[in-house]
Amino acid sequence: MTENREMLSSLIYRTNKMLKRDLQDHLKPYGITTDQWMVLRRVYLNSGKYNQKELADASFRERAAITRMIDLMEKKHLIERRNSPDDRREYLLYITDEGKKAYEETVDAVSDSQEAINKILPKEELKTLIVLMSKLERGMTGNSGK
Repeated sequence: MTENREMLSSLIYRTNKMLKRDLQDHLKPYGITTDQWMVLRRVYLNSGKYNQKELADASFRERAAITRMIDLMEKKHLIERRNSPDDRREYLLYITDEGKKAYEETVDAVSDSQEAINKILPKEELKTLIVLMSKLERGMTGNSGK
């Protein structure tokens, strides 16, 4: 049992690294990292709905790391913080016009990166993989990994 878990962990880790490296290569010309793109996408799709804590939780990132990333992305004029109408201590994240443009320019690059997966896995196998990975993620959520 332990051997299977170790093999699975190793496969997921290595595959994630390779996928992330490939995506980073596609995003490099735009001056944005894969992690920044994931945040940009989330804020683009949900502008004004996330605060930093919620974004950190949704991204499985430490709050301090998200804060540094948001600071950097604000300097690049991709996103901005605005006071929440419900709680003046809270800031909500909004996409800027430059952020919208950057996201829309990079969508094709991300699609190109994802095409590599489509060449490796037929549609049905990819669907099965997504179902299995989603099941694993749901099962691990709230579980300390024991």
